[in-house]
Amino acid sequence: MSKTFARSSLCALTMTIMTAHAAEPPTNLDKPEGRLDIIAWPGYIERGQTDKQYDWVTQFEKETGCAVNVKTAATSDEMVSLMTKGGYDLVTASGDASLRLIMGKRVQPINTALIPNWKTLDPRVVKGDWFNVGGKVYGTPYQWGPNLLMYNTKTFPTPPDSWQVVFVEQNLPDGKSNKGRVQAYDGPIYIADAALFVKATQPQLGISDPYQLTEEQYQAVLKVLRAQHSLIHRYWHDTTVQMSDFKNEGVVASSAWPYQANALKAEGQPVATVFPKEGVTGWADTTMLHSEAKHPVCAYKWMNWSLTPKVQGDVAAWFGSLPVVPEGCKASPLLGEKGCETNGFNYFDKIAFWKNAYSRRGQVCSLQSLDAGLHCHYGRSLTSLGCFMTYAVEFDNVSRLYGDVRAVDGVSIAIKDGEFFSMLGPSGSGKTTCLRLIAGFEQLSGGAISIFGKPASNLPPWERDVNTVFQDYALFPHMSILDNVAYGLMVKGVNKKQRHAMAQEALEKVALGFVQQRKPSQLSGGQRQRVAIARALVNEPRVLLLDEPLGALDLKLREQMQLELKKLQQSLGITFIFVTHDQGEALSMSDRVAVFNNGRIEQVDSPRDLYMRPRTPFVAGFVGTSNVFDGLMAEKLCGMTGSFALRPEHIRLNTPGELQANGTIQAVQYQGAATRFELKLNGGEKLLVSQANMTGEELPATLTPGQQVMVSWSRDVMVPLVEER
Repeated sequence: MSKTFARSSLCALTMTIMTAHAAEPPTNLDKPEGRLDIIAWPGYIERGQTDKQYDWVTQFEKETGCAVNVKTAATSDEMVSLMTKGGYDLVTASGDASLRLIMGKRVQPINTALIPNWKTLDPRVVKGDWFNVGGKVYGTPYQWGPNLLMYNTKTFPTPPDSWQVVFVEQNLPDGKSNKGRVQAYDGPIYIADAALFVKATQPQLGISDPYQLTEEQYQAVLKVLRAQHSLIHRYWHDTTVQMSDFKNEGVVASSAWPYQANALKAEGQPVATVFPKEGVTGWADTTMLHSEAKHPVCAYKWMNWSLTPKVQGDVAAWFGSLPVVPEGCKASPLLGEKGCETNGFNYFDKIAFWKNAYSRRGQVCSLQSLDAGLHCHYGRSLTSLGCFMTYAVEFDNVSRLYGDVRAVDGVSIAIKDGEFFSMLGPSGSGKTTCLRLIAGFEQLSGGAISIFGKPASNLPPWERDVNTVFQDYALFPHMSILDNVAYGLMVKGVNKKQRHAMAQEALEKVALGFVQQRKPSQLSGGQRQRVAIARALVNEPRVLLLDEPLGALDLKLREQMQLELKKLQQSLGITFIFVTHDQGEALSMSDRVAVFNNGRIEQVDSPRDLYMRPRTPFVAGFVGTSNVFDGLMAEKLCGMTGSFALRPEHIRLNTPGELQANGTIQAVQYQGAATRFELKLNGGEKLLVSQANMTGEELPATLTPGQQVMVSWSRDVMVPLVEER
């Protein structure tokens, strides 16, 4: 008998379900609280900021008095993390997140009798096992849809009919290779997408359920994904980045949501979508109520409002999804008469919807990602056959208080194994305190920390699989370099010969094998820093903590050490957690960066996405330089509602463009590679413009203080911002 694993869920579906204990839902509703905080996918809750036609928030606010605040999240993991952190009332949870939230007791069951529009739901979704658990209903269905194959219609005059165009190296109809021109989703469900392809192309394996694979089937799927890796331009999760890649980076085919295709087609881009013959995976999202929601009445009002036919139709038109209320197919002029048919309303039974399974203890067994060879792109490595994805370090609603001062305030984060992760922020933002909490040098005031899945909140420093490198090196001046590096091994009782051999090996790793007999005073600052790193590495930690280690070095040496640190981390393959206040340092070395402010994390993202797509005014101003347009300024200059960030280098001087304004140069700063101009627009607004300095070119005489200029920029480089509480 072959041993079978639910490799996408990693646990058998037949195991006993333990229902999460939750408070009983209310039997009546009081007066609305006046506020509602929602976590949602981008494009799911619109108030006309992007397009004035699409607004299903304003009328709700007028009718209920509930002011809606939306926090967008790009992944299911981010949604779970935010709900764990707390402070939100509702979340539009995917099937990946919903059962995790239920079993984690982050959401509460609802009373459907308090939602009059419940009776209008599509019977196909009412009993969905992604939100019905133990006889209780945990939320209101919101929208559903397929994960489609999006393609460039110029490259494919005839629509591709197979996922083969993204999984198998080949020349496309334009005669060019697909290598570097296709993308794949970076979430766990993509393994199921690959499983559908393998099911069709290798029928002898007998795959019946893409979420439930035997060991042999799973290895076949991994083989396809590994082979695909060399073809991939980018593993996407941010819809705006993927749309930009289709427009500007030569990407011609990828898995996608209908939302991206609709948005691109609205811009006149040559894209379309298709249901490949192998089939598609799909998602069904649920509006779920936080177990500690502060505004439950407004939340119930919203859940009912979200099921009105016109709202359902408008959301489907904007996102490219399908209504959970069939009448929504007829109630929205924006969706049109055939909108539901176009989006795939009749394909419900042909979609492999996401499913999670349970362990014997009732815990959700979430689908894991690819093995260590690809984990840097998919987010997690396969470390076991168990139910849980193992991170190097996890924070679950962590706080650290000093009297009334909240140095760390409800931080939730998951740092991946083998990742170079930076904590960036100004002085007093909480980044160093978080590092010290990982090391065990500080005690938690609340929440929990785990290291490689093991609870670590109460572990002493010497029992944690981490080592710390400090800014001041902390070397013993009377000891040789070799003995400094070997000191920790001596404390552990390692004999002299062995510890010296291990210390010498560690010194070789940092290119300092020749200084073993010197004293610290005989080394340069950069060399002493490398010795401190060697001393940490000799203990073979799985996580290396670096507390602003380059802060005392001069600029050139710091830049050199940045390169050396990144190369060292890549060669060792261990997790580096790096604390810095230097934005350039964080962007140049990191796989991901968390931006801290006032004890909280404002944003976690890749360096590129952090810079190109800041989410809050603080991030826009702290990471690089941005012009931040508030609501009045955005409306006046661009005809757009909401707050936006605009990078100075995305503005053109004296060049016509989509959006234009006139102003006067106030100051000119030559910065070597670029020249920065401070402008005062004719309406009184201030604007920063950065113009690259081309070889041999002189600044025109008109670009001097006091001169009138015209500036222009494109609407698509304006990044919408949200205010964090």
